[in-house]
Parts: sequence; C-alpha cells; structure tokens
Amino acid sequence: MRKILFLLAIQVTMLAASGTARAATLSDTGVLLDRIVAVVNEGIIMQSQLDAKVDQITRQLSAQGTTLPPRSVLEQQVLEQLILQEVQLQRARRLGIRVTDEQLNTTLSRVARRNGITLSELPATMAAQGIDYTRYREDMRDELTLEALHQRDVMARINVSD
Repeated sequence: MRKILFLLAIQVTMLAASGTARAATLSDTGVLLDRIVAVVNEGIIMQSQLDAKVDQITRQLSAQGTTLPPRSVLEQQVLEQLILQEVQLQRARRLGIRVTDEQLNTTLSRVARRNGITLSELPATMAAQGIDYTRYREDMRDELTLEALHQRDVMARINVSD
C-alpha cells in the first residue's frame, strides 16, 4: 500500500508540473475547462473535484471559526485524501460492493428528517445553501460504499473461538 501511495505521489507531482506547463502555453483563444491532477490506477481525479472539496472544507472551517492553513497545504492534504478514497472505491468495485438507490434514498431521508424536512425538499434546501445536490448524492453514495468496505474488512478479521 505504501509503495502504491509513493508511486501515486510521484505521478501527482509529474502531472501537476506538466499541467502547469500546458496551462501556460494555452492559446489566447483557448479556455482550460478542467485538467487531471492525479491518475489512480484506472481512475482519475480532476482539478474541479479537488477545487470543490477544498472549497467545501474551507467553508466548513470558516463557519466553525477555525484558522485555515495556506491553500497549497490544504490542497495537498485534500488531494492525498481524494487519492486514498479513489483507491478504496476501486477496491470496493473489484469486490462487488454496491450501494443501491434504495439504500442511498433511505440514508438521504434520514439526513432530511434530522434537518426537519422531507427527502423531496432536500435538493432545494441544499441549493439554497450553495450545495450541489447531485454531487452531494454521489458523495453520500461513495461514503456508504466505503462504510460497507470497512464493515467487510472488520467482519473478515473477527474470529470467534470456542
């Protein structure tokens, strides 16, 4: 696992350097829409994903009154978190761990109930707070998938003896 993370760190560094060089040579008429910041086995992490997560964490920390680290430090930490999450999600897919829409909707209904609203009101409420409901839904699906993976790992380690 450490070898994989080390190799990923090297790839990320190389991609970041090449991405900066490419962005600098963009023509006057071209517009950079997005770029790959990390390649994780058969998956990728896009700049837009990194920016969205950094912005989300920045909003949360600011709302809590927490002093923010420099943006570059925060970006590096978030990128490492996204890489680890992608590795785990790939492992879950290989193991056939899936979260159904029914499971996801049940969890989102609980979130809505805790906030005193219905599931059908949740998208509008989130939009009013500047949160993209579709992205939130997929993030929640990923969290549930990772939770199922961790549960599977724990259950595999339990050994009941007589």
